[in-house]
Amino acid sequence: MSSPRRVTCVIVNETDSRLVATGAELEHQVSHGQVVGALPHPIDPDQQARFTLTQAPGAEIGPSAWFCYALEGQSIEYLVGAGDPAHGADSFSVAVNYYARLGEASWEIERSGPNGPLKREDVAAERDLTITYRLRFNPKTQVSKDPSQSPGVAKAVAVAPNAPAALVVPPFIHRWDHPKITQKRKKVLAAIHKLYPMIWEAKGSPARQAPKENGGGTFRIMDLWTDKLSTSCTSSCPMVGEAVSPKTSKLWTFNAHKSPAWVVWGKGTQKMPSVGDVYILYRDEVVRPYPPEPKKPTTKFDAKDRAWREYASMEGKHNPHQRHVGIVVQVPTSASEVFYTADGGQTVAGVQAAQLVKRAWSQRKPGPTDASRMKTWESYMKAKDHAFANPVREIDCAYLAGGAESKSPSDGNRLVGWIDIDQLEFTDERFDTTYTEQDYLDFGARLKAM
Repeated sequence: MSSPRRVTCVIVNETDSRLVATGAELEHQVSHGQVVGALPHPIDPDQQARFTLTQAPGAEIGPSAWFCYALEGQSIEYLVGAGDPAHGADSFSVAVNYYARLGEASWEIERSGPNGPLKREDVAAERDLTITYRLRFNPKTQVSKDPSQSPGVAKAVAVAPNAPAALVVPPFIHRWDHPKITQKRKKVLAAIHKLYPMIWEAKGSPARQAPKENGGGTFRIMDLWTDKLSTSCTSSCPMVGEAVSPKTSKLWTFNAHKSPAWVVWGKGTQKMPSVGDVYILYRDEVVRPYPPEPKKPTTKFDAKDRAWREYASMEGKHNPHQRHVGIVVQVPTSASEVFYTADGGQTVAGVQAAQLVKRAWSQRKPGPTDASRMKTWESYMKAKDHAFANPVREIDCAYLAGGAESKSPSDGNRLVGWIDIDQLEFTDERFDTTYTEQDYLDFGARLKAM
């Protein structure tokens, strides 16, 4: 049996401020393995500190954790991710939360073993890793130091009259129990707990249990799903919206990209959705030739003609198209973790259902996997009805798998964006007799059980 994996994390502070904890202790989460020794903080400028993660005895999964450092006086936090080394170099990451854009963060991740630096492709095979995270920050305004004050004390920065206000960016909330999760997001999770899982079977059908890997619980019987050409994802998602934000619930659908709170993947400062956000997947694949059935009707096109609707549905599924809408309930912080989502449009016992789903993901440049279909895909990206899915070409995009939509990220279901729930108007953000704090906590227990 191979020796347990060991990861030494070195945090190097290459900024002009201290790296500190956001509270009395360093905010962190260890999902697999354990931390050896105390977590170091604060870390002064031009200094470094280290801690070690070890694989649990007998465990098949390597150590996985994240740690959150705030940069004193700069309204920013660094989320340092260390996933299972078996998944390679992309298991180690840094994400940032800007609370006010006072400068620009950057970082560098170095990988080494007992014999020196490692190439990316050699990380997965190494049992004793050292990962060095070099954290940097370039402030917009240089603040002079007052000798009468101790080093590292945060100072107020004077703002010139009529100067533009600092851009305030919501924090990245990646877990249901994140200490900075807003009340709105808590209430969304409480509503999902009360409403999910759902199944579209005939009223009076025997009770059916959802699998534990899909959140468990007893399916609510929603009656038969009669429209075989449509999906329940764009019906069940706004049911949650109606419970918490009725004025915006009509956009918790395939129309989510029309919301004023819509965030495009790769644009702006929000790099990932947060817990409770409404997300859309778009299928980039182009499949040719079309199958022989259903045959193209010989009559003039009529949207009310079922034969034409069936043919148009088949044709649409073989071209780039909007694939899915759902709600994010947990977000990965490294390539080795997965998305957890609340999704309708799932298939259970051959019928439509809504339940919790785990979605693996990967990143690559946008477009179809078959390069010969790129021209066709580009034509769709230029079309008015598909403009919302036109990506930023220079960056990697996230492709999600899982559920009824995709067996692997190579199926081409691209995360095009999401509604930032914190920017929506809620009827009342507080818990009430219908959606309680206990519902929120019970939802967290369901996630843990998955």
